[in-house]
Amino acid sequence: MQKGVINGKYKTLNPGKVVVTSIGGSTREEMEWVNMNPLFWLVNVDYLEDVRVIAAHDNMKSINNILMLDLSGQITSETIGAKLLA
Repeated sequence: MQKGVINGKYKTLNPGKVVVTSIGGSTREEMEWVNMNPLFWLVNVDYLEDVRVIAAHDNMKSINNILMLDLSGQITSETIGAKLLA
């Protein structure tokens, strides 16, 4: 975002904004850049995960990670056994 590579200008809803429920795991410099930055909009998870809000996006894509995948197609993205990893 700082270099303009990712800018959200083609988004249907909230163009040019980064809409998030939280910010973490960043350096102090990154947090200072985000603080009071009008590019970022911090919202409640009830808004961000509302199916009507998601449906309002044209050509919506979602990216997530997985830790393990079994042969039946089951995926885990937060734990392996009882150990929490995400």
